[in-house]
Amino acid sequence: MGKTAGNCGGVRCTRNTGTPTHELIYETLVAHREEMRMESRKARLATRKLESTLLKISKVCFTFADRLANLQLRVGTLETDLGTAKGLAEEQLAQEE
Repeated sequence: MGKTAGNCGGVRCTRNTGTPTHELIYETLVAHREEMRMESRKARLATRKLESTLLKISKVCFTFADRLANLQLRVGTLETDLGTAKGLAEEQLAQEE
């Protein structure tokens, strides 16, 4: 079994395992580094997925905007044609009277 808090090779123990403090710190740092690597990987993957989704959304929005602009042009043309037809009809009515 481990030693009680005492001296392990010149380094004071922090728990009753007999493991020197510097080894405990190193183990903690290694575990923390690995945890941070996993979190970083998860964050990169989530970022890639989000970028992909945003790209798809922007393509849909661009397509919608393009179609809307085309419809506005068509409406403008129809309004012009309607105005012309109305003017011609009014002229014809005026001539008939």
